[in-house]
Amino acid sequence: MRIQRSHSLCATVVYVATCCVTAAIAAPATQSARTQPAATRPAATALEAARQYTDLFRAGQPKKAIDTYWDIDAMFPAMFGDDMKKTTAADRSEMRRLLVTFLHSIYANPQLVEAMSKAEYVGFTAGEPKDGRTRVDFQVKLGPDKTIANALVFEHKEAGWRVVDASAGPKMLSEAVAGEYKTNKGITPLDFIKAMVSGG
Repeated sequence: MRIQRSHSLCATVVYVATCCVTAAIAAPATQSARTQPAATRPAATALEAARQYTDLFRAGQPKKAIDTYWDIDAMFPAMFGDDMKKTTAADRSEMRRLLVTFLHSIYANPQLVEAMSKAEYVGFTAGEPKDGRTRVDFQVKLGPDKTIANALVFEHKEAGWRVVDASAGPKMLSEAVAGEYKTNKGITPLDFIKAMVSGG
Protein backbone atom coordinates (compact mmCIF):
# COMPACT_ATOMS: atom_id res chain seq x y z
CA MET A 1 0.00 0.00 0.00
CA ARG A 2 1.26 3.46 -0.90
CA ILE A 3 0.23 6.62 0.87
CA GLN A 4 -0.09 10.10 -0.55
CA ARG A 5 2.43 12.59 0.75
CA SER A 6 2.12 16.34 0.66
CA HIS A 7 5.68 16.58 2.03
CA SER A 8 8.78 14.42 2.29
CA LEU A 9 9.23 11.66 4.84
CA CYS A 10 10.37 14.33 7.33
CA ALA A 11 6.71 15.34 7.54
CA THR A 12 5.64 11.97 8.90
CA VAL A 13 6.53 9.95 11.94
CA VAL A 14 10.26 10.26 11.29
CA TYR A 15 9.94 14.03 11.03
CA VAL A 16 12.00 14.70 14.13
CA ALA A 17 14.56 11.96 13.63
CA THR A 18 15.23 12.41 9.93
CA CYS A 19 15.58 16.19 10.17
CA CYS A 20 18.28 15.62 12.76
CA VAL A 21 19.88 12.85 10.66
CA THR A 22 20.26 15.04 7.58
CA ALA A 23 21.61 18.01 9.49
CA ALA A 24 23.86 16.02 11.78
CA ILE A 25 25.57 14.02 9.05
CA ALA A 26 26.07 17.15 6.93
CA ALA A 27 27.48 19.19 9.82
CA PRO A 28 31.27 19.51 10.24
CA ALA A 29 32.80 17.31 12.92
CA THR A 30 33.82 18.85 16.21
CA GLN A 31 36.40 17.72 18.72
CA SER A 32 34.07 17.43 21.70
CA ALA A 33 34.57 14.24 23.67
CA ARG A 34 31.64 11.92 24.16
CA THR A 35 30.16 12.54 27.58
CA GLN A 36 28.94 9.69 29.74
CA PRO A 37 25.74 10.56 31.61
CA ALA A 38 26.03 10.65 35.35
CA ALA A 39 23.80 8.40 37.38
CA THR A 40 20.54 10.30 37.45
CA ARG A 41 17.67 10.45 39.86
CA PRO A 42 14.14 10.79 38.41
CA ALA A 43 13.68 14.26 36.96
CA ALA A 44 11.71 16.58 39.19
CA THR A 45 10.65 18.87 36.34
CA ALA A 46 10.10 18.72 32.59
CA LEU A 47 13.14 20.95 32.14
CA GLU A 48 15.32 18.53 34.07
CA ALA A 49 13.89 15.61 32.08
CA ALA A 50 14.80 17.36 28.82
CA ARG A 51 18.38 17.78 30.01
CA GLN A 52 18.60 14.11 31.01
CA TYR A 53 17.13 13.13 27.63
CA THR A 54 19.76 15.08 25.70
CA ASP A 55 22.50 13.81 28.02
CA LEU A 56 21.80 10.36 26.60
CA PHE A 57 22.36 11.68 23.07
CA ARG A 58 25.62 13.24 24.20
CA ALA A 59 26.61 9.86 25.62
CA GLY A 60 25.95 8.13 22.29
CA GLN A 61 22.80 6.41 23.57
CA PRO A 62 19.94 7.75 21.40
CA LYS A 63 18.05 4.44 21.45
CA LYS A 64 18.04 4.50 25.24
CA ALA A 65 16.74 8.08 25.12
CA ILE A 66 13.82 7.00 22.92
CA ASP A 67 13.05 3.90 24.98
CA THR A 68 13.27 5.74 28.30
CA TYR A 69 11.37 8.90 27.51
CA TRP A 70 9.06 8.54 24.50
CA ASP A 71 5.47 7.55 25.27
CA ILE A 72 4.46 6.38 21.80
CA ASP A 73 0.93 5.40 22.84
CA ALA A 74 0.26 8.91 24.13
CA MET A 75 1.18 10.33 20.71
CA PHE A 76 -1.35 8.32 18.72
CA PRO A 77 -4.58 10.21 19.61
CA ALA A 78 -3.19 13.52 18.35
CA MET A 79 -1.93 11.82 15.20
CA PHE A 80 -5.03 9.82 14.29
CA GLY A 81 -7.89 11.42 16.21
CA ASP A 82 -11.11 9.47 16.68
CA ASP A 83 -9.89 6.71 14.37
CA MET A 84 -7.78 5.43 17.25
CA LYS A 85 -11.04 4.40 18.95
CA LYS A 86 -11.54 1.89 16.14
CA THR A 87 -8.19 0.20 16.68
CA THR A 88 -7.70 -2.95 18.73
CA ALA A 89 -5.13 -3.50 21.45
CA ALA A 90 -3.24 -5.69 18.98
CA ASP A 91 -3.28 -2.88 16.40
CA ARG A 92 -1.87 -0.39 18.87
CA SER A 93 0.81 -2.81 20.01
CA GLU A 94 1.90 -3.38 16.42
CA MET A 95 1.89 0.36 15.67
CA ARG A 96 4.10 0.95 18.67
CA ARG A 97 6.47 -1.86 17.67
CA LEU A 98 6.77 -0.57 14.10
CA LEU A 99 7.54 2.99 15.17
CA VAL A 100 10.07 2.04 17.83
CA THR A 101 11.81 -0.40 15.48
CA PHE A 102 11.98 2.24 12.78
CA LEU A 103 13.35 4.90 15.11
CA HIS A 104 15.94 2.42 16.34
CA SER A 105 16.99 1.73 12.74
CA ILE A 106 17.50 5.46 12.14
CA TYR A 107 19.59 5.87 15.27
CA ALA A 108 21.66 2.82 14.35
CA ASN A 109 23.47 5.10 11.88
CA PRO A 110 26.97 5.49 13.41
CA GLN A 111 27.50 8.87 11.72
CA LEU A 112 24.35 10.20 13.34
CA VAL A 113 25.21 8.80 16.76
CA GLU A 114 28.67 10.35 16.58
CA ALA A 115 27.39 13.73 15.39
CA MET A 116 24.69 13.90 18.05
CA SER A 117 27.20 12.92 20.75
CA LYS A 118 29.39 15.85 19.73
CA ALA A 119 26.54 18.35 19.48
CA GLU A 120 25.86 21.06 22.03
CA TYR A 121 22.41 21.19 23.61
CA VAL A 122 21.74 24.70 24.82
CA GLY A 123 19.10 27.30 25.62
CA PHE A 124 16.66 25.11 27.56
CA THR A 125 13.45 26.94 28.47
CA ALA A 126 10.21 25.51 29.83
CA GLY A 127 6.80 26.96 29.07
CA GLU A 128 3.86 27.19 31.40
CA PRO A 129 2.10 23.85 31.99
CA LYS A 130 -1.05 23.43 29.90
CA ASP A 131 -3.51 20.54 30.22
CA GLY A 132 -0.96 18.62 32.25
CA ARG A 133 1.77 19.03 29.65
CA THR A 134 4.90 21.16 29.58
CA ARG A 135 6.81 22.19 26.47
CA VAL A 136 10.60 22.52 26.68
CA ASP A 137 12.43 24.35 23.89
CA PHE A 138 16.16 24.12 23.25
CA GLN A 139 18.72 24.31 20.45
CA VAL A 140 21.00 21.64 19.05
CA LYS A 141 24.29 23.11 17.81
CA LEU A 142 25.87 20.75 15.29
CA GLY A 143 28.66 23.07 14.26
CA PRO A 144 29.56 26.74 13.99
CA ASP A 145 26.98 27.35 11.27
CA LYS A 146 24.27 24.77 12.04
CA THR A 147 21.75 25.11 14.85
CA ILE A 148 18.40 23.29 14.98
CA ALA A 149 15.52 24.47 17.14
CA ASN A 150 14.01 21.55 19.04
CA ALA A 151 11.00 21.14 21.29
CA LEU A 152 9.85 18.32 23.54
CA VAL A 153 6.40 18.18 25.13
CA PHE A 154 6.42 16.31 28.44
CA GLU A 155 3.64 14.85 30.52
CA HIS A 156 4.20 13.52 34.03
CA LYS A 157 3.29 9.83 34.28
CA GLU A 158 3.54 7.32 37.10
CA ALA A 159 6.99 6.35 35.80
CA GLY A 160 8.12 9.99 35.53
CA TRP A 161 8.25 12.65 32.83
CA ARG A 162 7.61 11.27 29.33
CA VAL A 163 7.79 12.82 25.86
CA VAL A 164 4.33 12.97 24.25
CA ASP A 165 5.23 15.20 21.29
CA ALA A 166 8.38 16.58 19.72
CA SER A 167 9.70 18.84 17.00
CA ALA A 168 12.94 19.55 15.16
CA GLY A 169 11.38 22.04 12.80
CA PRO A 170 8.32 24.23 12.22
CA LYS A 171 5.73 21.55 13.05
CA MET A 172 5.22 19.29 16.00
CA LEU A 173 5.45 15.58 15.18
CA SER A 174 1.77 14.92 15.93
CA GLU A 175 0.67 17.83 13.71
CA ALA A 176 2.84 16.67 10.83
CA VAL A 177 1.59 13.09 11.00
CA ALA A 178 -2.05 14.18 11.42
CA GLY A 179 -1.79 16.35 8.32
CA GLU A 180 -0.43 13.48 6.25
CA TYR A 181 -2.99 11.05 7.62
CA LYS A 182 -5.91 13.31 6.71
CA THR A 183 -4.85 13.32 3.06
CA ASN A 184 -5.14 9.53 2.96
CA LYS A 185 -8.84 8.71 3.22
CA GLY A 186 -9.98 5.16 3.84
CA ILE A 187 -6.77 3.96 5.47
CA THR A 188 -6.49 2.72 9.03
CA PRO A 189 -3.90 4.07 11.48
CA LEU A 190 -2.09 0.73 11.44
CA ASP A 191 -1.94 0.55 7.64
CA PHE A 192 -0.76 4.15 7.53
CA ILE A 193 2.09 3.39 9.93
CA LYS A 194 3.02 0.25 7.98
CA ALA A 195 3.20 2.17 4.71
CA MET A 196 5.00 5.09 6.28
CA VAL A 197 7.83 3.20 7.91
CA SER A 198 8.33 1.09 4.78
CA GLY A 199 8.65 4.22 2.65
CA GLY A 200 5.39 3.48 0.87
